[in-house]
Amino acid sequence: MTDISNPNLRPKDIRKIVANRFQSLEWEQGYESKNEWVFASTSTQSHRNKLRSWLQTKCIAPENAVVVVESNWHSAKKSKWSIVLAKPENMFASKSVDIYDSKLDWVLEYRPQEVARFGRFKQAGA
Repeated sequence: MTDISNPNLRPKDIRKIVANRFQSLEWEQGYESKNEWVFASTSTQSHRNKLRSWLQTKCIAPENAVVVVESNWHSAKKSKWSIVLAKPENMFASKSVDIYDSKLDWVLEYRPQEVARFGRFKQAGA
């Protein structure tokens, strides 16, 4: 089992581990049947609530450890899924962010165009 929460891992180490798993990634369907992207604005309370509701449909335990990586891979910080749910506007702003499950079960990608997508990695042998 892969775990990217090791504090000794540098962002470039995490990127290499993730790159090796991307071929097994399956994106979940978005609002439309042929598109995995969803509108993910944090600009108003209504939009934040819709985003939070969509995130909650992923059935991830609040205590789940996550690794938050900015798209430039210069920084990676450890967090919890409950932090993402509580204040999505703190995670998603005017920058691209990828949030990985620490055991690489799933990934959430957010882009500054206010869109997001969610995918799960197939487990080896599945």
